[in-house]
Amino acid sequence: MIRFNNSIILPAIQFLALVAIYFNISFFVSWEDLSFHRTISSSYFFDFVFWLGVALLLKEEPHFGKLKPKGAMLRGVLTGLLASVFCMGSIFSNLESPFKYLDQLAFKLLVLAPFFEEIVFRGAFYDLLLKIPKLSTKLKLMINALLFSGSHAAALSVLPKEYFTFIYYQLFYTLILGWICAKSRERSGGLVEPIVIHLIFNFIFYLAITNYGL
Repeated sequence: MIRFNNSIILPAIQFLALVAIYFNISFFVSWEDLSFHRTISSSYFFDFVFWLGVALLLKEEPHFGKLKPKGAMLRGVLTGLLASVFCMGSIFSNLESPFKYLDQLAFKLLVLAPFFEEIVFRGAFYDLLLKIPKLSTKLKLMINALLFSGSHAAALSVLPKEYFTFIYYQLFYTLILGWICAKSRERSGGLVEPIVIHLIFNFIFYLAITNYGL
């Protein structure tokens, strides 16, 4: 039975407060108005500062970890297969995706998103979860995956309604991707493997967008 003392409550409050701060700023700041370049949103700068801020708060150096060939290969193959299934589901369902209208699609999907999303969710937020005593690994993975999936809901406030069905679909597949990336962080001890896993997933989507009009 968990005893609710300060060693548990304070890290939990810290985690919830930083989640609230991150999501409120991410969802409600007009990043397009603040961006200095049409390709690179200022939200990525915020993600980087948030990651560094949490690292300083926790007094920890960034954890990059190591690729463990056997486990990393298995998770990489699984990720590629899942991404292919989700792409086919989207294509055969004729879901209207906003991705094909993005400028510099390859740069955003294959460089910016894997790096900046991972340093926030498998970096900052996972480090905060690790500070909560007696929180089971399964619960850490699920909380992390839910946060990652939920971050994509911001699109509902800026995109036209014809894309809403795809965004709901995206919330589902990013929940699974988030769990796999969190598992990669847990197993590898750092950010390198989750970034690679995320890159593989996005690369499959990139191929589907450029070749099949997803």
